[in-house]
Parts: sequence; structure tokens; C-alpha cells
Amino acid sequence: MVDAGIKINEAAVKSMQDVVLHKSRWAIAKFNARCTEVIVDCSGDKNSTFKELMENIPQNEVRFIAYDCKYKIACDGRETKKVLFVAWSNDEGTNAKQKMCISGTCQRFASKIVEIKKRVTINSWDELTEDNFIDLVSDNRTK
Repeated sequence: MVDAGIKINEAAVKSMQDVVLHKSRWAIAKFNARCTEVIVDCSGDKNSTFKELMENIPQNEVRFIAYDCKYKIACDGRETKKVLFVAWSNDEGTNAKQKMCISGTCQRFASKIVEIKKRVTINSWDELTEDNFIDLVSDNRTK
């Protein structure tokens, strides 16, 4: 893995943890310009929408995303929420160095965030949808 020397900034961890604590609806972290540190990019308050999240994700740059998925369980209609941690790296057009850095840093970064329910990697822009996030974190709305 290529994570040697890549620092994970505590502010980036805190921004993701705020999503778990339902203080924010979503948070985005990124690499600094030299790919030596994971830093905060931006976050959305607890009333922010998925559309607002998507407006802040560049299509051809890697990002770490925490999203507070709110949904109903299919079998009994109970409302629940779980946080999904996404490593976003577009298969087309993303800088190779960033791709290597995200694959080597993702697990270590996610492990610093308490109570992340699921961690996934998404490589296609078409998969960055709220329905897909919910299906991923909830095993197709069964849990």
C-alpha cells in the first residue's frame, strides 16, 4: 500500500465523526495538493441534502465521504439511520497518484472514525446516488 507518510489530520477525523454523532449530515475529506495529508474539504449541516453533498464532490478527484443515510427498513417500515463511509475515486480521469493514495489510506482513515457502519469504494459517478448509498449501508434496506 502507498499510505506511508500520509498523515490523517485530526480535523478531518472530527468532521467525519460529527456525521456519526448526527451533528452534520455529511462530510468530505481530501488529500492536500502534495498527497501527504488527508484534510477537511467541507461538510453539510444536519439539515443538508444529498444534492448539496453531490454539488461538493468533484468528478475527477478522489474524496472520502461520510453520509448519514436515513431510510425505512423494507420489512417493517421502521425508520433508521446509519453512516456510510465512501472512498470516491473515478475510474476515468482521476490522477493516478491520488488513486494510489486513496487505496492505501482508506482503511486507516475509516478505522479512526467510531461507529462507521459500512465502508465502500465507489469508482463510477453513476453510483453516487442517495438510493445506492442507502442500499449499500442497509443491505438493500433489510437492516
